[in-house]
Amino acid sequence: MNRLIAAFALLLCASASALADDVAEASIRGNEFRAGGHVEFDGRVNRSAFLSGGSVTVDGIIGRNLYAAGGEVRLEGEVDGDARMAGGTLRIEPQARV
Repeated sequence: MNRLIAAFALLLCASASALADDVAEASIRGNEFRAGGHVEFDGRVNRSAFLSGGSVTVDGIIGRNLYAAGGEVRLEGEVDGDARMAGGTLRIEPQARV
């Protein structure tokens, strides 16, 4: 787990100089990492998703846990484990499942 956290921190640092529309993405051992100005996840990941951005929208299927942070975080999809979200505005839409 420490390696995953380190990879996520490295991804966040790498995306700090990116433009608002750029998103840095990585898949490591079945986990999905994304960071950028506007991050949208509408796919499927078997393990956990680590997402960070000015705005983050999750409309996909997360096999384990969701870790999301941003100015606005919106959950519209399905999370089979825990959803840990932090942000200025958090929205869990009616169709979302955790």
